Amino acid sequence: MDNNQLTGQVASAAGKPPSLDDKQKALQAAKAEADRLRDEAQAKQEEVKQRQVQVDALVRALESYKKPAADAMKKALEAAMMLIAREAKFAALTVKDQRDAIDKKIVDYDADIAARTSRYENLQTAAARDADAARKAATLALDAEAQYEASKNTPKALEGKMKELVALIDEAAKAKGQGAYPVMYFLIGRAEALAQQLDIPAAEAYEAELVRLRDVADGDRAMAAQTAAAAAASASAVLEEAKKLAAASGTLRSDLLKELKDMPVLASVQ
Repeated sequence: MDNNQLTGQVASAAGKPPSLDDKQKALQAAKAEADRLRDEAQAKQEEVKQRQVQVDALVRALESYKKPAADAMKKALEAAMMLIAREAKFAALTVKDQRDAIDKKIVDYDADIAARTSRYENLQTAAARDADAARKAATLALDAEAQYEASKNTPKALEGKMKELVALIDEAAKAKGQGAYPVMYFLIGRAEALAQQLDIPAAEAYEAELVRLRDVADGDRAMAAQTAAAAAASASAVLEEAKKLAAASGTLRSDLLKELKDMPVLASVQ
C-alpha cells in the first residue's frame, strides 16, 4: 500500500480533504509497512542462505560417494570376503589341535574389553545424569533468587500502586466537582478494580515470607553448587576412563598377540 492510498483512506474515512496530521499518520503507516517488508525480506534472505548451506553440504556428501566409488568398495569387500574365507579355512586347519586354547584366550580378551567398555559406558550414563541434575538445580536456584528479588521489591511496588490508586481517586473527585460524571464513573471504576487487586500483607507476615524465600534461595544455591561439583567430577571420571580404555585396548591386544605368537607350532604344520 503506497502513501497516496493510505492518505486517500484517511480522507475518505473522515469525509474531508486530508489534513497535515492525516498525511503524517499516513506517512508513518507507510514507513511502518516498509520496515515490516524489509524485516520480512531479510528473514527470507537468511532462510535462503541457511538452506543453501544445507544443500551445499548435501551435494558434497553425495559427490564423495558416487556410483564408481560405491562399486569399487563393493568389489573390494567381495574380494576381502573371499580372501578371509580362504585364509580362515587354512588357519583353522593349522591350529586344529590348539583351537580350544586359542579360543579361550580370545574369549578372555573380548570379555576383558567388554567389561572395560561397559564400565566406561556406565560412567558416561552417570555423567549425563549428573549434568542434567546440575542444570535443573541451577534453574531452581535462579528461579528462587528471582522470586526473592521480586518479593524484596514488594513494598516499593505496593507504594507505587497506592500512589496510582490515590491519583485515580483524586481525578474522580475533580471530575465530580466539575460535573463530569461519565469521567468520574470511568475513573472510580478503574480505582475500584485496582483496589481489588491489591493485597497488603501484614509487616510480620511479609518479613517471615521474605526470610523464608531467602532461606530457600540460599539452599537452592548450595544444592546447585553441590550438583555442579558432582557433574564436574563425573565428567572428569569419564575422561580418565576413556584414557584407560584406550590404553588398555592397545595393551591387551598386544599381550594377546604375543601370547599367540609364543604358542608352539605343531611339527606337522612346519
